[in-house]
Amino acid sequence: MDIDNLTSEQVHLCDVIWNIKDKEEFRTVSRTWSTRKMNMALTLIQLMIQEELEQEIAAMDSYPLAEEMIRACR
Repeated sequence: MDIDNLTSEQVHLCDVIWNIKDKEEFRTVSRTWSTRKMNMALTLIQLMIQEELEQEIAAMDSYPLAEEMIRACR
């Protein structure tokens, strides 16, 4: 995964997030984080999800859901 222009703090936080196995572990790990750090982590999670979706879409050569929606509108 490649997310550009992150600070070293954000890169470190991404590494921490990436290595967390489930929601309960995230709650345990993040319990002591400041509001600022928690907001940064939640934003980074959204960026990671978006990047993953963009990679999946880029690998597609057809878009069945979009095609079905267009057919439904006709």
